[in-house]
Amino acid sequence: MLTTSRLLVCAFLPLLLISSGRSDRSPESRLPGCQSKVFKPDEFSWMSVKNQALSDAKSLRSAEKGHALHMLQESYFTDEADCARTESGKGASDVSFESWRVLYEKYGRNPLPAADLTVVRDASDEDVAIVRYRSGDEVRQEAMTLDGKEAPNPLLILKGGAKFEVLALIPDTDGTVSAYVKVSNTTANLEGIGFPIATKLAWMLSSKVEMYLRTDSWFISDSAFPIVFRFEAPSLPPTESEYNASPTLHFSSR
Repeated sequence: MLTTSRLLVCAFLPLLLISSGRSDRSPESRLPGCQSKVFKPDEFSWMSVKNQALSDAKSLRSAEKGHALHMLQESYFTDEADCARTESGKGASDVSFESWRVLYEKYGRNPLPAADLTVVRDASDEDVAIVRYRSGDEVRQEAMTLDGKEAPNPLLILKGGAKFEVLALIPDTDGTVSAYVKVSNTTANLEGIGFPIATKLAWMLSSKVEMYLRTDSWFISDSAFPIVFRFEAPSLPPTESEYNASPTLHFSSR
């Protein structure tokens, strides 16, 4: 059984304004409290989340028929405080490495179980549901059509010899979507291929996209990005000097 609060549905329209080089989306622009679904801890498993996510994807998309909406999101937690904390990013609009480290030690080093659902369109303009899951050291991810068939993941993009993984898509109040992307090949010409990736995401979402690109998943100084990206194998964070030496590139879709 699920205990649910109000369903969070993120939908984006094609009209947007440019944002600054770093996302300044403050927690005050979000609704207070947990806006996602909360499982009982003993009922949180990969199969229960996957089945719930697929059901949610179908019902959310069906409810939005007739509207030009190209992305839907839902998140799943086992703790309401963890949910509210995650949805508020890092809880401040100005994040230093020291303040982030405190949050990481308290909440990020051993994150509670969580999962998320993102529904986007693929190159054939068909809906694809991407479900990501983490419980302890168990990390899973699957992309499927809304009838449950396996599908390529539109949030994994290969271009210019590099693999781009979209870690998070966070909307702002003006309709702009901030896309946080990890690239796996550091030898690629990221300056040259970053803009086409941002443009591809803008088409996928029917939105203006501000894309932030790193060679790791540690968007430490960005206020909107969660304390830690949960949906990958656990790893040690960088030191402050290592983080400062690894730039975050920014690309606007137009």
